[in-house]
Amino acid sequence: MLGLGLVLVGRAAELQLSSRSEREAAHLTAERTRTMHLAAHRGRILDAHGRLLAEDRVEHDVKASLELLRSTPARAELVGALDLDAAESRALESKVRELAKRNGDRSIVVKRAASEPVVARVRALRRRGLTIEDTIRRHYPLGATLGHYLGHVGQGATPAERVGRSGVERAFESSLSGTSGTRVVPSTSWIRGEAIRTTPPRAGDDLALTIDAKLSREAADILERAGIRRGALVVLDPRDGSVLTSISVPAIDSNPRSRSARLFGTESPWVDRTRQDAQAPGALVFPFEVLAERERGIGTPKETCRGFALFQKRIFHCTHLHGSVTAASAIEQHCNVYFYRNALTFGLAGMNQALRSAGMIGPVGMALGEPASAFPLYEHDERLASMMSLPASVGQGQVRTTPLGVAVAYAALGNGGRVLAPRVLGADPIVERGVLPSRDALGSIRDALKKSALRYDAPANVAATVAAGQRKDGPDVHWFAGFAPALAPRVVVVVLSETAATSAEVAATGYQIIEAALGDGETERP
Repeated sequence: MLGLGLVLVGRAAELQLSSRSEREAAHLTAERTRTMHLAAHRGRILDAHGRLLAEDRVEHDVKASLELLRSTPARAELVGALDLDAAESRALESKVRELAKRNGDRSIVVKRAASEPVVARVRALRRRGLTIEDTIRRHYPLGATLGHYLGHVGQGATPAERVGRSGVERAFESSLSGTSGTRVVPSTSWIRGEAIRTTPPRAGDDLALTIDAKLSREAADILERAGIRRGALVVLDPRDGSVLTSISVPAIDSNPRSRSARLFGTESPWVDRTRQDAQAPGALVFPFEVLAERERGIGTPKETCRGFALFQKRIFHCTHLHGSVTAASAIEQHCNVYFYRNALTFGLAGMNQALRSAGMIGPVGMALGEPASAFPLYEHDERLASMMSLPASVGQGQVRTTPLGVAVAYAALGNGGRVLAPRVLGADPIVERGVLPSRDALGSIRDALKKSALRYDAPANVAATVAAGQRKDGPDVHWFAGFAPALAPRVVVVVLSETAATSAEVAATGYQIIEAALGDGETERP
């Protein structure tokens, strides 16, 4: 028995020593290795016709140690290989002098995205402290045109990880990102050899959007020629809710060498004015109030406009004296007095419901984020609510909406009353979020919008209107909202300008974009 006990004790000691040796070996291995993260290529973003909107590219960055750059002959040799101009050469010398004041040695990037000939010349120098580093960067061929809509990427939890920070890049991060890989390599300077273990990265999935790249480029040029320095454009297909283009001005360019341009200036370039810049819609609300009147059976067939309305000893002005007007002629001629009377009839709550059911106010089901909007009801102050219903009835006061909200609402006017969620991906299903009330009145509203469009020299077969929204902190904003062809529309165009002088200027811009969206021969001048 004693012998058996000694054997068991000996075996236990042997197992303990073996386990300890294994732990020490694992610890030693961990100390002598390091894990490198391998970046995954993000999926490409394509337009509805397969045109490239965003892709990853491998670029060659040239890095040089400060020790090398402190040598004037070596620096001159490098400047020649990099083909730097005089200004770039002086900037490099200034950077070297600044970094030389700090302790330690380090490497800095002296040329980003170097061309293949430059890379070949640098390698031919065979200088110690000179390296070529491959870096994956995101590129957007349309530059700033769809900057807000596509968004941009930034660094994630590791240097190799890039995540979407805004727009499509953020909304569809899980599909685009892929999975980063790892490479375990020796970490000590005296060990040389291949990677111990490698897990390759997995690329992200490609996305096909509903966007039309060609239309987007043409529309951006039209906005620039029109001198719209601050504003937005949204073009939808009213048949299925597809977003054909979405442009915010001033634009942002998410390409690597253009990113810094977004951080300066007074035009708030970070604001996506298609969804985030809510402004007073003005006369754009009229068609939806007429539908609300018909639904409640309280609309007056005619109203006499004397150029103003008197309420609680206050005068509320109209655009001009219209005389006898109907609902249709009030839409066509922008008669405020007609809608002042109806505001008193069904109040703020009724108007709020009319605009909300059309998608002009409230959520619209947008995958990239819901638009901003406002419609205060003043539920705890009946007198104030009654007073504020008059400016609200003509889209003024504190009523606010965005180009996206207006586009969804006017798409419903054009497609027979279906309120559709904006489609971002070509594979997205058509989502009907509701229907407009009193759809039997849509024909007369469309005819009124056609007549309204002709007042601003519209092409034939276009139903559209313009509006001015009042601001306390600056000049009026100007809107255009329309669809074409009027009887069976294929495009809805909404333009918001915060810099145009008149609504007629914005109308001319809207008509040009409609013609670009439909193609040659689809619209004609009367």
